[in-house]
Amino acid sequence: MLPFSRDQTVFHVSDLRKNQIFEFDLRPVDSSLEKLALQLELIELKKLRYFGIVQSVCQTDWKVEGTLRGSVVQPCVATLDPVTTRINIPVKRIFLANYIHSETVEIESSEIDFIEPLGSEIDLFAIMREALSLAIPTYPRKRNAKPVKKTYTEPEKIALEDEHLKPFAQLANLRDSLKENS
Repeated sequence: MLPFSRDQTVFHVSDLRKNQIFEFDLRPVDSSLEKLALQLELIELKKLRYFGIVQSVCQTDWKVEGTLRGSVVQPCVATLDPVTTRINIPVKRIFLANYIHSETVEIESSEIDFIEPLGSEIDLFAIMREALSLAIPTYPRKRNAKPVKKTYTEPEKIALEDEHLKPFAQLANLRDSLKENS
């Protein structure tokens, strides 16, 4: 029997045993989902689940390995209509007791997402929140949404458009007009 509940979010390193694998299964309740959605500027966060294991690596280090699943609803960058994105990603962390930030340390980057210094505890909710914030689309776009073209300018002035911002095209036009006049 494990000394931890499966839904525990913080593991105190001093309570962990090197020869055991600790399973976890985080499923935040509605109030936590709403708070997290607000922090990440989402319209809605649905069915969030982070599950996996915590286990020792070597004598002093720990590994957290799991899967993050859920759905996020964000406003489309073009239309502001809701866009739903399903999240289903592996999340790994290695906590090193003798962590030294150095470019000379070589670790297989495809194997580990993040390496962190080992503190007195491992906070699974913080890992879940960070992984979710990295997984959500930066510029969500509704399928078949056309780009919005807006121009802003002072009254009675010509609006600045992309063609005005292409100096070489303007030089080519000037060259062509000079050739025609000569």
